[in-house]
Amino acid sequence: TDATGNYAETYFKQDDILKGKILQTKSYSSQNQLWNTITNSWGHESLSSLSGESVKRTYLNGSTTTFNDGNGEKSTEVQYTYDSYNNPVKVKSLGDVSINGDEKVVTTKYNYNSSKHLFSNVKAIYVNDPNSTISCKCFDCECTNGTVIKKTEYYYDGADSIDTPPEKGFVTKQSVWNGSGDSPTTKLEYDAYGNVAKGYDAKNIPIETEYDITLHQYPVKVKQKVNDTQTLETTNSYDIAR
Repeated sequence: TDATGNYAETYFKQDDILKGKILQTKSYSSQNQLWNTITNSWGHESLSSLSGESVKRTYLNGSTTTFNDGNGEKSTEVQYTYDSYNNPVKVKSLGDVSINGDEKVVTTKYNYNSSKHLFSNVKAIYVNDPNSTISCKCFDCECTNGTVIKKTEYYYDGADSIDTPPEKGFVTKQSVWNGSGDSPTTKLEYDAYGNVAKGYDAKNIPIETEYDITLHQYPVKVKQKVNDTQTLETTNSYDIAR
């Protein structure tokens, strides 16, 4: 309940496998008018643990939100698909379920490195319009989900290819496809402690960051090049608790 009397009720799954997972949330006005209802659909499957015992992997199959403005109801729906590591690989946003044409599909591909126990590093994200009538711009055969309207690629640990497996898992380059000309690209460099020490924006303008010498996690100086002759510098000081 908030300060104005609006409140929400949350219901949870009670079975042995999904106990504690949110089943439904209802939001009400201070006058007890139901505003919206969010209903979740859950799934699970059996996996083998290192000890040989059976364990359960749980995942959210989808979520439906029903809105009530006093003049009727409208519902939106989102559906999820996962890989074997429980990473979301496809998110289908169905929009208003009573109409067609407002759907969107987001597909995520990952760059795994089992020898380094890295299983969740994103390689590329595609946003697809399943209703587009434009000739399909296919990237890695994503045409089955409609025309690609946006694509973002991630490069790790200084690699020149998105297919190079990550060694540490640091994103050192990100490229966003824009459909014409060169794709805007940003770059990152790291210090020995895994902090971003230097970054370059899409215009290749550098931003440098220095960190405290005690814990190596608090930025004490940030320098950003404004133009060929000017640099903006910001300094911070900290009273680190002992």
